[in-house]
Amino acid sequence: MLIRIGVTKEWDKIMPHGDRQAYAQSSNPQHASVDGTEELLRWIWNKRFAAGEMFDLDDLGRICEEEKRQEFFMTSAPLSIPGGVRSPPNAIAIF
Repeated sequence: MLIRIGVTKEWDKIMPHGDRQAYAQSSNPQHASVDGTEELLRWIWNKRFAAGEMFDLDDLGRICEEEKRQEFFMTSAPLSIPGGVRSPPNAIAIF
């Protein structure tokens, strides 16, 4: 399950630099997301979802429209970065 909320497009193309800076420094940012409840956490665990990344899904949505398909296999493997605590998403969708 992928949830596309348009944040990357807003951030990259619409939001002015000053607004991005203020948002990044906010101690209580307001943005679209799923509800962070224990009930939702249990549902995600029970359904065996494994990722929580911010993928840029605009191009994927365009390809789905062109192919007239909404089903595909998606995988994402972390990059091996010695000493790192995270890595950028490395997603591949196979139609």
